[in-house]
Amino acid sequence: MERQTTARAGETGMGKAATKTFFKLFAYGSLKRGFPAHDRFCQGVLDVREAFVWGRLYLHASGYPLLHVPPRSILAESRADPLEDEALFLGLSQKFGEQSSSKGFLGEDSPPGSWSCVYGELMSFDGLRHRLRLMDDYEGIWPAKGALYRRVIVPVFAQGKRELAWVYVGTGEALENLLWIKEGRWPVEKQKG
Repeated sequence: MERQTTARAGETGMGKAATKTFFKLFAYGSLKRGFPAHDRFCQGVLDVREAFVWGRLYLHASGYPLLHVPPRSILAESRADPLEDEALFLGLSQKFGEQSSSKGFLGEDSPPGSWSCVYGELMSFDGLRHRLRLMDDYEGIWPAKGALYRRVIVPVFAQGKRELAWVYVGTGEALENLLWIKEGRWPVEKQKG
């Protein structure tokens, strides 16, 4: 999301407005706080909030989670060019903006079908191009053929607001022979007793 900032801390009164590109990522797996991938790829995160998306969460044989979202909630898919991704996210963010609601973009309480809340963290960053390419390499979305994940833009719900964010979802091929995590949280806590 494009925002104007007047100055960094300690630079007030300089008179020039600096323009930075911001983007948001919904993390439901190893990119969340407390996991090594977060420390490696999410340095400099500007904001982290508890959030959820509508979908289904599965456990892959690798031990990592895979998210499946309702097809109608996918507003766009990543491109090969980070400049295109930046423009795509900015355009959709300006079109839909941040809205106070826990309802979907079409006004429903939840999407039609057997979807549930999948919980994670909504992170805000600057420096889209470099950071997303590193995360894409980590998630293995390039080349797209045979990849477990793909990166898409979906509505995310945090603190009573609906916002847009990038999220890594499972590809069609990756959604076979998986264990459904009904609680919508990863890692799955072991049952006592």
